[in-house]
Amino acid sequence: MKEEQILFPYIKTLYEASLEKNFSPNAPFGTVKNPISMMEAEHESAGECLREIRVLTQNYTLPNNACGSYQFAI
Repeated sequence: MKEEQILFPYIKTLYEASLEKNFSPNAPFGTVKNPISMMEAEHESAGECLREIRVLTQNYTLPNNACGSYQFAI
């Protein structure tokens, strides 16, 4: 959501300003590196959560005694 509402619109504004040879617009977050760094950290955190789930579920393996409806749902 942050990318769609904050980062991408700002990048578009930067691009449009460069086409018109205008000065770069002011950003409420300092440089564009700040939201990129924040979002990279959030993506890494989400990836770590998925890696942990993968380990805990033995790579999403169903238990040997899983019933048919459970197997179908997964």
